[in-house]
Amino acid sequence: MHGPALSIIVPVYRVEQYLTECIDSILAQTFTDWELILVDDGSPDGSGAICDRYAARDSRIRVIHKPNGGVSAARNDALDIARGRYITFVDSDDYLGSVTTYGENIEILETYPEVDIVQYPGGDGVGRNRTYAGKAAILEAIVRWHISGYLWDKIFRREVFENVRLPKGIQFAEDTWCLIDMADNNVRAVYVSDKGRYFYRRRDDSAVSTFTATQCLNLFQMSFHLLYELNKTQGVSSETNVSYFMVTYRRLLDAWIVNADLPCFNEYLNGIATLPPPSIKHLAKKGLSLKQRLWLLAIKCMGVRRFANCYVGFVRRRMHKA
Repeated sequence: MHGPALSIIVPVYRVEQYLTECIDSILAQTFTDWELILVDDGSPDGSGAICDRYAARDSRIRVIHKPNGGVSAARNDALDIARGRYITFVDSDDYLGSVTTYGENIEILETYPEVDIVQYPGGDGVGRNRTYAGKAAILEAIVRWHISGYLWDKIFRREVFENVRLPKGIQFAEDTWCLIDMADNNVRAVYVSDKGRYFYRRRDDSAVSTFTATQCLNLFQMSFHLLYELNKTQGVSSETNVSYFMVTYRRLLDAWIVNADLPCFNEYLNGIATLPPPSIKHLAKKGLSLKQRLWLLAIKCMGVRRFANCYVGFVRRRMHKA
């Protein structure tokens, strides 16, 4: 049976006051060859009933009701049944701001067969109407946020998900983790478009607004995943490797400070220590802040492990005194 051109995946959890606006913005699209997969992730409010009402009115809408398992599991369940040639995501408290968003950006994918992902405005990316081709260029664009770390401002050829799913056990930065895996899965090119619009709603109770110790650890884990891929990829500049090493190392120390009882940090430190270390010559490279240069000098003098233990111990003592 012939499937739709586009599968739109919307995980739904406790969004009763926002969900109607989200679905209506999809129904308003001038591009109509789509299926909408609403995943009711065990929502305790009336969100599931809203999903069912829309599905009863439009045969293009399918609903999955499942026990709560988190946004990654919800998206993965939908990916397993998606039939579209293209895949996109919308968060259930957000909405599309232009009725031509899907039509204009799918046209880009159909015009340029070498492009596997198109990103449209909404994710704070920069450099509109630019193509990033090849793994090195894509990873460096993710580091610089020219390609945003979100899934919801992009349309994907379904092939990029053949060996890729969102990571289990990650509550924060899981979108970026997934994009890193896509880059490692032979994505040929990402096109950053200036067409369409996605409106991201910032809520006081959202995961981004309520940053936890676990999310701090997840942010480091994603950064280490990206740093590892940068280091094994030919064509990535030494400046990018060094600056992102510093970002990742600092995130490890931050995660260690707020997750003092987790036993995995020595393993992560060992992982950082096995990567090619920045050299003193990088102190003169562009792109490093003064603070990063001072850290780099201290790391070269003391070593990755010793500096980490000294810094974390110092910060914890200050916190205890405060």
